[in-house]
Amino acid sequence: MPFYLHAEFTNTFHSCLNFVDVKYYGEAEFWLAAGKVILATGFILFTFFTMVGANPLRDIYGFRFWDPSKVPGTPFAEHITSGSLGRFHGFLACLLQASFTIAGPDMVSLAAGEAEAPRRNLPRTFRSVIYRLTTFFVLGAACVGTVVAYNDENLLNSLSAAKPGAGSSPYVIAMQRLKIPVLPHIVNFLIPYIGVLCWK
Repeated sequence: MPFYLHAEFTNTFHSCLNFVDVKYYGEAEFWLAAGKVILATGFILFTFFTMVGANPLRDIYGFRFWDPSKVPGTPFAEHITSGSLGRFHGFLACLLQASFTIAGPDMVSLAAGEAEAPRRNLPRTFRSVIYRLTTFFVLGAACVGTVVAYNDENLLNSLSAAKPGAGSSPYVIAMQRLKIPVLPHIVNFLIPYIGVLCWK
């Protein structure tokens, strides 16, 4: 789908959603946000089941892509320079990109005006949001490193060619490598769909 159609659909969808009663808007936001959690949980489960051999190739790959004897440069790949400094640069490059994806804990404060007993409930909510986000992001990063090597040719080619949609997703690449037939198409639909629902 061309970007302008994607943007137009997103703007129209969210504009229409903003015209409905707040009760329905809140309910819609709840279910739309649940899609992200379901997708993330699905990726974590996919990683676990495929790494223990539940895939068409019966390949028990485990933590193969973390093993320096099988994938040179792991677990910390060099970036810009070589040696220890290069591995540190690689870690920082990854950390910088990942840090921009963590957004949302500040949204809890928006509910303070409508929450019951905000002085009591909001600190507890903030703590639980941080724990949940940290769990999903750390598990997600571990899963991405588990399903595909950092120097996988398909991953590097898709990133340099800037494939649209989820074509450069490590999960789609892993599914294609493991010869899983239908799941890559489902993921290629769900990732932009979830992106549309979360874009405001």
